[in-house]
Amino acid sequence: PESPPIVLDHLTNMILKNRLPSSPEKDLAELLGLMASDQKSSIKELGAKIGLALRENATSWILATASAIYWRIVGNTLEAVTCIRLALAYVPPDRLDIPLIHLANLLNRVGFHADALDVAHLALKTHHSFVLNHFTVANIHISMGEFEKAVTFYRACLALDSNFEPARVRLQAVLCTL
Repeated sequence: PESPPIVLDHLTNMILKNRLPSSPEKDLAELLGLMASDQKSSIKELGAKIGLALRENATSWILATASAIYWRIVGNTLEAVTCIRLALAYVPPDRLDIPLIHLANLLNRVGFHADALDVAHLALKTHHSFVLNHFTVANIHISMGEFEKAVTFYRACLALDSNFEPARVRLQAVLCTL
């Protein structure tokens, strides 16, 4: 497989080397169920299904991304990063933003905000019209205390999708603090 761009390889190596703290991200469970087209199975069952499928198709960036989401849900940052690296190795260039945005969210969650922002901007460059890319950049700016910059990206979300409620809620909250 092709290796991810050198900066991404450095970031993922840094995470793996530093053995960063892990905490479960239960709010991703619905996303995993949607990706697997299975809203009824438990997270453990979904993880087992994804693991089996990944063993049968080890070059599937989609399965690797789903596996990363599973590991984020159960709170294993190291396994999530390993799966994101696999996804980055096999993802087609026009879909690069999907594993990148997961990496950006993971970096932001463990406190590497500047690196998260760099990765999120790479995702945004890959797919500028995807609302979640703008939303992630906005959320990272919030983590960095850059509220005015976050406002710009939350507004971009709403320009792309006026019904995207998470951006509307966060934009209102930020505007109340300015």
